[in-house]
Amino acid sequence: MLRKIQFLAVIAGIFLLTLSACEELVDETNEEDEITLEADAGLDFSAEVGALVQLDGGNSSSSEGSFTYFWEFSGIPSESDVQLEDANTATPSFTPDVQGDYNIELVITNGNQEDSDQVTVSVSAASATPIEVSGEIAEDMIWKDHISDPDIPDYHITGHVDLKAQLQIEPNVLVHVDEDKGFYVNDAGALISEGTAASPVIFDNTNAAAGLLWKGIKVTSSNSLNKLEHTHILHAGNSEIGFSGPDFTTAIGIEGGKLSLLNTTVEQSGGYGLFLHSGELDGFTQNSFIDNTRYAIRINAEQAGQLDGGTSFSDPSSAVQIYSSALEASTQTTWPDLAGEARYTVSGHVNLQSHLIIEPGASFDFEEDIALRVYSNGVLEADAAEQDRIVFTSKKASSGIYWKGIYVNSNDSRNQLSNVEISFAGNSEWNFSGYDYAGAIGIEDGQIGLAQATISNSKDYGIYVKTGSFVSFSSNNFEENVVPVALMANQAGMIDAATTFSNNEWDGIHVYGSTLTEEATWLNLSGDARYRITGDVYAENGLTLNPGVHMAFDEDRKLKIQNSGYFVADGTATDGITLTSSNEAGQIRWEGLWIASSDARNSLSYVTLDYAGGSEMNFAGPNYFTALGGDNDDAPYVSVNNSVISNSGGYAIYWEGGTINDVTSAAANNTFSNNAEFNDVVMP
Repeated sequence: MLRKIQFLAVIAGIFLLTLSACEELVDETNEEDEITLEADAGLDFSAEVGALVQLDGGNSSSSEGSFTYFWEFSGIPSESDVQLEDANTATPSFTPDVQGDYNIELVITNGNQEDSDQVTVSVSAASATPIEVSGEIAEDMIWKDHISDPDIPDYHITGHVDLKAQLQIEPNVLVHVDEDKGFYVNDAGALISEGTAASPVIFDNTNAAAGLLWKGIKVTSSNSLNKLEHTHILHAGNSEIGFSGPDFTTAIGIEGGKLSLLNTTVEQSGGYGLFLHSGELDGFTQNSFIDNTRYAIRINAEQAGQLDGGTSFSDPSSAVQIYSSALEASTQTTWPDLAGEARYTVSGHVNLQSHLIIEPGASFDFEEDIALRVYSNGVLEADAAEQDRIVFTSKKASSGIYWKGIYVNSNDSRNQLSNVEISFAGNSEWNFSGYDYAGAIGIEDGQIGLAQATISNSKDYGIYVKTGSFVSFSSNNFEENVVPVALMANQAGMIDAATTFSNNEWDGIHVYGSTLTEEATWLNLSGDARYRITGDVYAENGLTLNPGVHMAFDEDRKLKIQNSGYFVADGTATDGITLTSSNEAGQIRWEGLWIASSDARNSLSYVTLDYAGGSEMNFAGPNYFTALGGDNDDAPYVSVNNSVISNSGGYAIYWEGGTINDVTSAAANNTFSNNAEFNDVVMP
């Protein structure tokens, strides 16, 4: 029995030993089958703001097979908007943008297993070393204020920069640019320089203290993101910016591009501050131009409408230059009144084929012989108030240099000049079709309203109306012109009695040879102003002269009332009407008053008819020299009372048939004196 128990015990021991050996064998087999991963993000280290940080997970491992990398920030400073580059590689990178700790986690995985590790990069303020920039910028980036010392630039441009990506410049960034190096925003690029009032972005020359200049910023990109806001552009404009065609020096140049300029200062450019060669201003507000060598802004007529009245100019006389250009946009354009005493200079002809509004208070200096021309589709509205007048004058008026003037070929009734001053214009002829003249305002097949305007010191005519009309005409002032106004008979009735004439070579208006086809009343002009008749006038409709009218006729010129026309010249005992020679002193005679109308309204009362009879009236039969004449073939009618006919070169009255009152009767009360052929009336 005992031996049996001992046997069983031995068997049990053997079983236990065998089971233990099997377990050890199984454990060893499991250990050999397990794959181990170990992520290693590297040791914590330090870096500087703005300096590229390179991470290294190359010491990560796997007991068997390959694995993938994935890095991500697990914690960054709150002000940062940093991004990792190449986050799925062993060696990603980033550029810290603010001070603080950047925690980055690395995760490696083989698809079934993963492991992670973390590294901390402690970023401090950058050392005072600018980041050098030159050549092409082909990837989007942000320039940050990474140097705390305000006198040390954050970025140093050592060669021309060719921007072909999006560049954002943050507040307080200082950029130094070497002499004559330029910043070019090309078609694929976008420059977004966004400072603040307290922390502007600054572009300056590297050695401004030595008087050196950098080239400037040229924008050919039409990206609407292009913007300079609260940005200072200093000491640029060293050499031509690189425009196609004529080239110029300028701190900012736009050619085919688009740019917003907001609360920006352009100072001490060696050329222009801003030159818009072509392209557009997408926004323009509250800028400042200080001590630039040439004009602050050179721009075309259309884009001048983008300017504002809040931008300041250190030199008012060199604020904005509008070069030769056309206004062809379908929408209306407004040229603003520039801030303070700032003025526009117009250096080339401006042609309007669309609607231009000029704000009250705006002032324009035109270069020699330069014109503002309103063509058939154009509209010019310069409608100001007495206390805020619009001024058009010559750039070199003090040197006796004249601009050409305003030409109106548009028949739009909105054309208006109110409370404007136009001076030292009329340099050369307007190139009217047919005969030609010079004038501060030239109207050909157009119309314009003129109210409370002053036209002075014109080289020739103040206004010359070849064809066309006035929409309105009231209370204007003509001073020191050769001839204030020249127009056709139909328009002479538009001249009002409140318009004044002073110190002109001829105070009054010229009526050139023309036909009156519209019923008209000619008013007594103010002061001693007179109508001067420079060519034969034919009245085919009613012409009425108000009491006090004084008409002076050039040699051999006549007034003929014919067909359906009629003539009413009824003065008063105290306010008579005068028809005489324009050269009484030289005893130069005009032809006379010819009545070829049977209208019973034809009347002369309290009229002085003087120095007529200078040439023969071309009657159907024999011709005669006479101050007042009527030809039987016309069945003429006239009534003459209380009038004086004197100094005729022939007859006083030669009336061949028709109807005339008894002009020699006491009731008629007429006076005849010093007439060469017959002193009163001949009725054959």
